[in-house]
Amino acid sequence: GTGTFNVASGANMNNYVANGEAFGFGSSNNEWIGAIGFDNSTGLAKVDSTLNASSTRLIAGKIVWSANGSNDTLELYNVTDLTTEPTSPIATVSLDLDQASFDRVAILSNKASATYDEIRLGTSFAAVVGGAAGSTDTTISMTATTATDSSGVEYYFEETSGNPGGDDSGWQDSPTYTDTGLTPGTQYTYTVKARDKSSNLNTTSPSSEASATTTGIAPNIFTTYVANPTWALAAEDKDPEDDSDQDGLSNHLEAWLGTNPGERNQFVTSMTTSSTTVTFTHAQNPDMPSDITGHYEWSPNLTDWYTSGNGPGGGPTVTFVPSTSGSVTTVTATSSEAFGRIFLRAVVNAN
Repeated sequence: GTGTFNVASGANMNNYVANGEAFGFGSSNNEWIGAIGFDNSTGLAKVDSTLNASSTRLIAGKIVWSANGSNDTLELYNVTDLTTEPTSPIATVSLDLDQASFDRVAILSNKASATYDEIRLGTSFAAVVGGAAGSTDTTISMTATTATDSSGVEYYFEETSGNPGGDDSGWQDSPTYTDTGLTPGTQYTYTVKARDKSSNLNTTSPSSEASATTTGIAPNIFTTYVANPTWALAAEDKDPEDDSDQDGLSNHLEAWLGTNPGERNQFVTSMTTSSTTVTFTHAQNPDMPSDITGHYEWSPNLTDWYTSGNGPGGGPTVTFVPSTSGSVTTVTATSSEAFGRIFLRAVVNAN
C-alpha cells in the first residue's frame, strides 16, 4: 500500500487505512529502531531493538512465513557488510498474518529527526542490498542497485582500502564492476555512486562501504602485512616509511618487529650495558614478510652510521650478534673499545 498517515499513539489503524496486514519497521521511544507488525486489528505489534536512529543505518528486514494458524516472523538486521547476509537479528516481531491479505509495508516514525532515505523491496538479500557479488584469487565483482533517470545513468565504483591492485572503475554505464589484478587473500573495500547524464550531471552521495576478500592465500609480503584489517590503517598510511601512530617506528620496521602499525609501540623492550657491550631485546615477527630484511647500525654521533663490524677509518668498531627465540630477539652489541656513549638503531629495507 502507499500513502502517509499521521496515526496517534494507540489509535485504531483501521480508522486511517483500509483493512490490510503489514510488516515493517520504525523508530520511536527515543528513536529506538523496532520491528512492527499489523494484523488488521486495532493497533501495531512492535518490538524495539537496542539500536537507535541517531546515525545513518542500513536496516534489512526478512519475512519468514509459516503455515496458516502459526505465527509469521519479521526479522530486522543492521547491515554492516553488503557481501554477507546477516544472521543475528536486532529485533523480531511475530504475528499470524494471512499471506493473501499481506499488502503493505508499515513504516513508523514519531521523531522528527529520524528520516528514511530509501526503501527497497526484493526476494533476496543480494537483490535488495546489492554489494560485492563474488571473488576469485585476483578479482572481486560487485553490482550496484540499479538507478533510473530519463536522461540515463552511469556508475562509479571507488576502492577505498588502498590495498595493492585495487582500482576505481571510472564512470561507466553498467551497474556491475569487476576489479582485477588484486592480491589473493586480501580484503578490499568499495563504495559506489551514480549520476544522471543530464547537463547538470546530478550525482548521488557515495554508498556505504562494502568489503570483500579475494580467495586464495595472501602472499607473505609487506603489503599484505599492512593490509591486515586488524590494523585499520587508512589507505594513505600504508607506505613503508609511514608512521601514522607517531611512535617513531615506520611501517617497514613494525612489519619486521611484528607489531601493530596502528598503535604506539617501542622498539627496545629491555637493555643492559657495560663498558664495551650493550645487550637489548625487541619484538620479532616470527612470520617475517619475505620481501623485507632488517639489520643493526651504530653511531658515535647520530650523524655517521656503521653496520656490524665496521666503523670510522682507523677507529673503533661495533659487532652485533642477534639471537631470536620465538617472537623475541636478544642482541648483543660489542665495541672494540669503551665508549662514553653509543647510539644504536635497526634499519629495515625492501629486498
